[in-house]
Amino acid sequence: MIKRLIPLMVCLLLGGVAFAQGGVEFRDLTFDEALVKAKAEKKLVFVDCYTAWCAPCKAMAKDVFPQKAAGDFFNPRFVCVKFDVQKGEGVEVGKKLGTRAYPSFFIIRPDGKVQHAIVGGCELDVLIKRVERGLNEKTSLLYLDTRYQQGKLNKKQLLDYKMALKEADNQAKVNEIQKELADILTEKDKVKAYFWPFFAEAQVGSAEMDFVLAHLPELEKNVGKEKLDQYLDEAYSNVLNSSVKAFHAPVNGGGEKPDLNKLKEQVSNLKIARQPLLMMKYNMLEAATVGDAKKLMEVLDAGVEQLDDIWLASITLQKVSGKATKEELSHMAALGEKISAQQADDYTKKYFAMLADNYRRRAHTGIYFDELSFEEALEKAKKSNKLLFVDCYTSWCGPCKILARDVFTDSEVGDYFNEHFISLKVDCEKGEGPRLRERFGVAGFPTLLFLNGEGEVVSKMVGASKQPVFLQKVKEGLDPNTSVYGKEKQYKAGKRDRAFVLDLITSYRNQREYKKSREVSLELLATLSEKELLTEEMWEVVQDYFVSGYGSEWWNFILKHSDEYAKLVGKEAVANKIGSTMHPYLFGFACGNDKSENRPDFVTCKKLVDRYQPAQKEILYAFIELGKSACSNNFNGYFQTVLKVVPKLDISEHYRFFANALGHLVKNANAKQKQQLLTLLKESQKRQSDYFKPLYQEFLDQVGKF
Repeated sequence: MIKRLIPLMVCLLLGGVAFAQGGVEFRDLTFDEALVKAKAEKKLVFVDCYTAWCAPCKAMAKDVFPQKAAGDFFNPRFVCVKFDVQKGEGVEVGKKLGTRAYPSFFIIRPDGKVQHAIVGGCELDVLIKRVERGLNEKTSLLYLDTRYQQGKLNKKQLLDYKMALKEADNQAKVNEIQKELADILTEKDKVKAYFWPFFAEAQVGSAEMDFVLAHLPELEKNVGKEKLDQYLDEAYSNVLNSSVKAFHAPVNGGGEKPDLNKLKEQVSNLKIARQPLLMMKYNMLEAATVGDAKKLMEVLDAGVEQLDDIWLASITLQKVSGKATKEELSHMAALGEKISAQQADDYTKKYFAMLADNYRRRAHTGIYFDELSFEEALEKAKKSNKLLFVDCYTSWCGPCKILARDVFTDSEVGDYFNEHFISLKVDCEKGEGPRLRERFGVAGFPTLLFLNGEGEVVSKMVGASKQPVFLQKVKEGLDPNTSVYGKEKQYKAGKRDRAFVLDLITSYRNQREYKKSREVSLELLATLSEKELLTEEMWEVVQDYFVSGYGSEWWNFILKHSDEYAKLVGKEAVANKIGSTMHPYLFGFACGNDKSENRPDFVTCKKLVDRYQPAQKEILYAFIELGKSACSNNFNGYFQTVLKVVPKLDISEHYRFFANALGHLVKNANAKQKQQLLTLLKESQKRQSDYFKPLYQEFLDQVGKF
């Protein structure tokens, strides 16, 4: 059994060695152990300094070092080790070697001296060339640095030194050597192929780039047209791309801003394959710099498909959009849709679709209302980092129509809303309207809601206003210091000073948040003494219908102290309170809709009207008479009272009475009574305004069906 296991073990070990030899064999050694091992094997040490989060480090470990060609090159020459510079011994190794960026590779002699350094990931063939320069003593960083300190480098060696420093990511020293080279290289030197790397860092607009442009024929002959064209393409692409992205900012992190006139001339004169694309980018840059939306549209229309970086289109469009006319914004929206349709990846496609949507709404005169469901609109607002504006209306609401016709079409209103909101219209009697009406407690029309991305109300307006008052109210409603929801947060946090609470109550009433105003009012009143209640200030709280409805605790308080309140606010104010509270209470009975067992004490009601003589006393007397008749369970008697009393009612009461009482009347009337009812309706219709006359036809049709 043992004899069988031995061959198997040997195979496994040999297999492990073969696997390691497939790529670079990184050994599990300490730094000092690697130096000892290198000395014993007469090799150098190759150190890979990396971090766990470094993407280029991962790419090298996954795609470069496992290659057989990598193993064939590194394993015979080096003892290879790698250290995570943020863990264990790697922390000290990183400090010792002076790592500043990752990955960093070092060629180290067995005595511990760094012979060469390379910073950054790259393809295997590039890495091998860089390592070969480090293996060559006369092109290694250690040799060149030593000779430089001794002042013994010639022109070619000085250029080699610059290249070694660049590969080691020592940019400060690179800049220093570049200046020295500029001083000692002659014009003949500069056009030679060997000194071509002198121009590697040359920026457009620099003396070095100007030299290249002035000596294109010689350089093309010595360096090669393909190499030279690629160099020019990259240089001008970099300056144009970075200038577009930074809107004419310094190039490459610190150069001078490009001279547009000089840049235009240079790009125009380039004789390279991608010159038309470079010229297009220049024209985009120029248009964006001066904010010329029309010119930018012309440039992009002519060749947006040619762009190798579509985000340049996005950036320049946004740059000019601030000064664009509505016609230009409409053009930009169409272009955004075109670009979106051309994109393959989902993110870019959605981004340009969103950009197009933004320009489309800004191009619109007046408020741009999206045709979406509520949830879709809410999601869109959330993604756009905007509030959702919801216009809650009905088809019969007069003020709603005024808003839609005169305010929502106003250009100033539209520009503000289209920039800050996603807007939606909801008919509260159709589709999802009734559900949303209930969800947000819409009690009247129009109600204008402003919601955050979570569907929470941050502002609410009820009723219509003309411009410029409308926009002012919208802005005040969204101001945390003046909005009702800002005050509500302070109230919930415990703020209870009298002036603040009274202001909150008023704000709730203005927004028809009657339930909330009642809750705050009742909480306030419960804390006050009778003396504090009997003040003009508190009258405004007590007299509110939702606080002191008919028969409530505070209704009885007002009746008990009506004389004291009359001295404070006047008899007329008290009488109006009595009348306005009794009116809706008695109206329901007058329409025959409340059951007889719920009948009020009509005698007491009449006494209250007799005593306080409110302005609507005749209407109240009529309601009492109608109510008494309706509650007597004698429909014929009630019907005769309707024929007698309704014609005497103020014409403003007719429509509401028929809207509420007609169903009861039609259901119980005989044929003769229905004819009498038709006559009554027609007489009432004649006295109505043009707005209500057409609505009476529905009443007439309702009676005529039976």
